[in-house]
Amino acid sequence: TLTFTVERQGEQLTIPVEPRLDADGQYRVGIMPDPARVAYRRMGWGEALGQGAAVTLQVTGGILRAVGDMITGRQAPQLSGPVGIVQTVAEASRQGLDTLVSLAAVLSINIGLFNLFPIPALDGSRLVFLSLEALRGQRLNPERENLAHFVGFLLLLGLMAALTYKELMALF
Repeated sequence: TLTFTVERQGEQLTIPVEPRLDADGQYRVGIMPDPARVAYRRMGWGEALGQGAAVTLQVTGGILRAVGDMITGRQAPQLSGPVGIVQTVAEASRQGLDTLVSLAAVLSINIGLFNLFPIPALDGSRLVFLSLEALRGQRLNPERENLAHFVGFLLLLGLMAALTYKELMALF
């Protein structure tokens, strides 16, 4: 049993929650606010930008922690391909514009962070190559770098194809 502490009308309440086993064999806790009951507060541009930056940093930290947990084996990899993303976007659109815009922001952050991974064909590997050139004081062989990016691109296409295949098989 998990214990959550929430604040309602200025009063703190402790709520016990029992995780349930899902079809994938994972224990999950499903909590979702009712969009019709979410309270909004008007704020000025400065405060809104500050809140936006704070939430962006919070989401980025959560994504990086999840990636770290997947790398260290504390969490099973949870990758989505195009089919999974379309399903998630469809569900978010059914929940309302706020949820859809929030998902768009999270997807944008995810794509940006993924692009910084040091995988050939992504910007992160380009940064690695530039760093190596700076350390060595000379340019790396452009043909070898191009080959590395080409192989990385093929591997990313293969990963995308495998994820899409897996997701399509799960649908049918």
